[in-house]
Amino acid sequence: MYFKKATAVWAKDYVGERNVMLRFTANIPATENAVISVAADALYRLHINGEMVSHGPARCGRGWWRVDVHNISSKLVREENIIEIDVLNYGVKSFEYIKQPAFLQAEITSGETVLAATGINSDFTAQLNLSKQRIIDRYSYQRPFLEAWQLPMKYSESLELCEVENVNIVSRTSDYPELKKAYPKTAIAKGEFDYSRDYGERLPNGRHEYRDQPDFCYNTEEIENLCRKIQYSINSTELKNTNEAWGKDNEFTLNSGEFKSFEWAAEDTGFLSFEISAEEDSLIYIMWDEILMEGDIIPQLHTGDWTNVLPIRLKAGKYNFTAIEPRTLKYAKVLCGQGSVKINGLSLVQYINPNGQKASFICDDEVLNRVYNAAVNTFVQNALDIVMDCPSRERGGYLCDSFFTSRVEKDLTGANKIEHDFIENFILATDFPDVPQGIMPMCYPSDVMAKEFIPNWNMFLVIELEEYFNRTGDRSLVERARDRLYTLENYFDKFVNKDGLLEKLEGWVFVEWSKANDWVQDVSFPSNMMYYAMLKSMARMYNEPRFDAKAQRIKDAILRLSYNGKFFRDHMVYDEAGNLTTPEDITEVCQYYAFFTGIADKQNFPELLEIIAHDFGAGHKCEKTHPGVFPANAFIGNFLRMEVLSANGYRRQVLPEIKEYFDYMACLTGTLWEHDSTSASCNHGFASHAVHFILRDCLGIEEIDENTKTIYLNNDFTAPQNANASFPLRDGTLTINFTDGIRAVKCSEGYTIE
Repeated sequence: MYFKKATAVWAKDYVGERNVMLRFTANIPATENAVISVAADALYRLHINGEMVSHGPARCGRGWWRVDVHNISSKLVREENIIEIDVLNYGVKSFEYIKQPAFLQAEITSGETVLAATGINSDFTAQLNLSKQRIIDRYSYQRPFLEAWQLPMKYSESLELCEVENVNIVSRTSDYPELKKAYPKTAIAKGEFDYSRDYGERLPNGRHEYRDQPDFCYNTEEIENLCRKIQYSINSTELKNTNEAWGKDNEFTLNSGEFKSFEWAAEDTGFLSFEISAEEDSLIYIMWDEILMEGDIIPQLHTGDWTNVLPIRLKAGKYNFTAIEPRTLKYAKVLCGQGSVKINGLSLVQYINPNGQKASFICDDEVLNRVYNAAVNTFVQNALDIVMDCPSRERGGYLCDSFFTSRVEKDLTGANKIEHDFIENFILATDFPDVPQGIMPMCYPSDVMAKEFIPNWNMFLVIELEEYFNRTGDRSLVERARDRLYTLENYFDKFVNKDGLLEKLEGWVFVEWSKANDWVQDVSFPSNMMYYAMLKSMARMYNEPRFDAKAQRIKDAILRLSYNGKFFRDHMVYDEAGNLTTPEDITEVCQYYAFFTGIADKQNFPELLEIIAHDFGAGHKCEKTHPGVFPANAFIGNFLRMEVLSANGYRRQVLPEIKEYFDYMACLTGTLWEHDSTSASCNHGFASHAVHFILRDCLGIEEIDENTKTIYLNNDFTAPQNANASFPLRDGTLTINFTDGIRAVKCSEGYTIE
C-alpha cells in the first residue's frame, strides 16, 4: 500500500494534450517524520520552500509507474512550508518515455496522518505553467520536445482536476540522485555572433521535425521560432580564446551580439542552472556539445541529430533558473541575442548515479587511471533509474548495452538495483505495441517509432538475465521472466530453417556498427551464434534439455556452413536458383562472436585464436594483416575482442589494448564513446565496461560469487605498478594492493579468497 488517500489526477482541460507542464502546490506545517510519496508521468520535480529536492520518477514498464519515497522532515524549516511539484508530460512517442496518460499521485504523511494528498478534492492546487513554450520542435528523433522559457515564471488560475484510472504502482529499487552542482573549470572563449551561417540543405533533413504526426511532434509551420534553425544559423563573427580559470563564484555580463564559452573538467550530465539578471527585456541562448568543432561550439557540425540550444526570454529583473530536462555536455556557450544580462553561478545540477564512485582505483600508470576515471564517469551518467545507451541524444534503455553496463554496476556499487528494475520493466509491461507478438523492444521503457526492433538484443536479454541471477542469486526475477522468454523462443522458432538456423529474421538485424551490419541476411551467422548462446542460457536457467539439443544443432550447422577452414564467414544468401550459398564475406567481429558465444574455443580453433590475438586489434589492424577481413568498431566488436582475449589465455594483452582503445577518448571528453570516432555519442554506457576489464584482467579478480561469499583470483593478468583499489561487495569491501607487482587481496569478514 503506497498511498493511504491520494489518487492519480490531472487537469481536466489538458487531458491528452502535448507538452503540458503543471505545478501542484500544497502548504504543510513543520512535522517530524514527514514522508512524501510521488508517482507521475512522465517526469516530476519537487521543490520545498524553493529548494530542489528531487527529480524523478524511475521509469517503468507500460501500464506501471514507480513511486519515489522521500523523508522530507529536514526540509520543513518554516512554520508553513511550500511544497511544489512540477509535472511535465510530453504526450508524444519517444525513446526516453512511453506515451501514457499524464498524472500526479502524491501524498505527504507523518506516521498514520495524511498531511496532504492529491485527489478530486485535492490538498494540492494545480496550475498550468505559462512560461514554458509548448509548441516547439523536438530535441532529437529519439527524445521529445526542447525547452524554451519566458521569465518570470507565470502560472494559470487553479485548474479543475479529474481522476486518472488504471495507474498501477510499484516500488523503486534504484537509488536517488544527489543533485550536486558541477561548475565549469575554464571560460575558454568570448566573442561576437550573428545569424549568418548558411545551414544549406542540412536543416530540411531533420527527421525529428518534419513529421506531421500528433503523437510525434508539432508541424513545423506551427512553431514560431524553430530552434534548430536558430542553432544552425548562429555564426561566431569574432572569437577570442581566453582560457580563464572559472568556478562557483564567477559572474559575467553579455550585451546583445556577444557570447562567452565554458569548459567543464569532463563531460557531464545534468540540468543547466544559473542566476540571471537584466535591466531591460533580454534574450539569451545556451548552446552546448560534447566536443569542439573548428575551435567553437557548433553542435550541428558534430552531429545533426540533435538540437543543443536553449532559448530564454526574460523581462527586466533577477531570476534563478534550472532547466527541467537533463543535458549532456563538456562545453557550453551563452549568447545574448537581445538586451544585456548578468549571469553568475553557471553550473550543471548533476543527474547521475550517486553510488558510482563507491569503488576506487589508482596506480602509477596515469593512462590507466585516466581510462578508469573516464569509465566511471561514463557509468554514473548512464545508469540512474534504468541502464541507458547514452545520456544525451536518446536516454534509451537499450538491451545489449545493458549486458555490459550491468556488470559495471555490480563492480562499482556492489549491487544490481538498476539492473533489477531495468529487467523487471520488460516483465511488468502490459503489452509491447508496434513490435511483433513475442518479441520485446530493443530499448525500454520507450515507444520506438517505425515499428523498429532488434531481434538480436532480445537474445542479449536472456544471457544478461542468467548473469544477473549468478551475480545476485535472485531466482524470483528469473521465474517471473519465464513466460516472456518461452514466448520469445517460440517467436524465433518460426524462422528456423532445415539446417536448424534462423533465416530471414524480421526487424533491424544488428551485429555491430561496422560492415557486419551489411551482411545480416539471409542467414546471419553472428545472429545464430547469439541464438545458440540464448538457448544454452535458457537450458541452464530452466533445466530444459530440449533447448540444449536445439543449441547443439545450431552449433553443428554453423561449424559446417560458416567456417571456411580459416575464418567464420558472416552470412548465407539465396542465389537465383533458390539455393543457400555462403559468400566469402568476413568481418573481424564475426570471429569474436564465435568465441564469445562458445561456438568456437581455443582447443578446437587454436590457429584462429592466434590470428585474433596477434593480427587483429586497434587501428583496424586486420585490414593490413588479412585484407578482405573487415574491421570491428567500438560497439560492440572491440569489447567482444577483449572478452575473447580474457577467456582464452591472452589476459596480458588486455591492459595495453585498454589504453590503446580508450585513452584518446578519455583525453578528449573524460568519457568513453559509442564509436571509435566522435561521429556519434561520446558518452555511451556500455563503454564503462572498461572498469570490468581493469578489475578482472589487470587486477586479477576472476569472479566474485556473492552467494557463496567467495572471491576467485586468477594469475594470468598484467599487474599495474603500485596500485590501490577498493570495490564494494553486497555486505563488505574488497581491497587489492600491488607493490612492485606483488598482489595483496583482502575481503571483509566472512568472505573466502581462492
